[in-house]
Amino acid sequence: MLPYIHTTTRLVNTQTFQEIDVVNSCGNRSCPICSKVRSQRLFSLYSPLFAVIEPSKLSLLTLTFPNTNTLSEGLFVLKNAVSHLRHQKLFKDKVKGGLASIEVTYNQGWHVHVHMLLYSDFLIRKKLIKSWFKLTGGYIVDVRQVKTEPLQALNYILKYVQKGLKFRGVPPEQVDDFYYIYNATMYRFRSFFSFGCFYGVKKEKSPDWESVDYLESLKKGVLSHKHSHSFSRFSDFLDELSYKESRGLTF
Repeated sequence: MLPYIHTTTRLVNTQTFQEIDVVNSCGNRSCPICSKVRSQRLFSLYSPLFAVIEPSKLSLLTLTFPNTNTLSEGLFVLKNAVSHLRHQKLFKDKVKGGLASIEVTYNQGWHVHVHMLLYSDFLIRKKLIKSWFKLTGGYIVDVRQVKTEPLQALNYILKYVQKGLKFRGVPPEQVDDFYYIYNATMYRFRSFFSFGCFYGVKKEKSPDWESVDYLESLKKGVLSHKHSHSFSRFSDFLDELSYKESRGLTF
């Protein structure tokens, strides 16, 4: 198993002076800690929408195709096939939007497949199978209407974000090599994406929290160009030297 090294950043609330330590991502896609944090952040982002969404319009779609010799080949096939499928009439006329999570396993070859949570009219499976087979040579297509609460369906699709890797048939001494291959290939590849009515959803950052290191640089007058617009927001805060004395925080 690869070593996952995490650093922390201390944040301070500029209103209440409360301090918290936030764990930074280690940069490895296979890291269980980072994957869990990412899943929680995505749930926080999309849960307000799913709390009010119409349950009868939700469906789950899983698309698979034959194993590939390399992971990069599998990702290339999937990316192009999903893009083509989304622009076909049978899909775009019924699907208003969706969330998609890519899952990767290994068993005598790389197995790449995608799970989607769709906001749509119900899709006809026979037509999907025909279209998917033409695109990938795969015929395993599972589509079903969501019968649970919308937030449960959101949790279901996000479980694949934090699901651990499975390397079947790989000798123990080669497992680390496969982790390295996975992390290197998945670097900057979007394993979770949104489209349609779910695309572009953003959560505003709270203006009350800032990095202690960043505030220290402001105090010393070391201000980067990208943060220059934020100086006035904290100028009054930094003048409160009583905060440093009472809280014991050294800037």
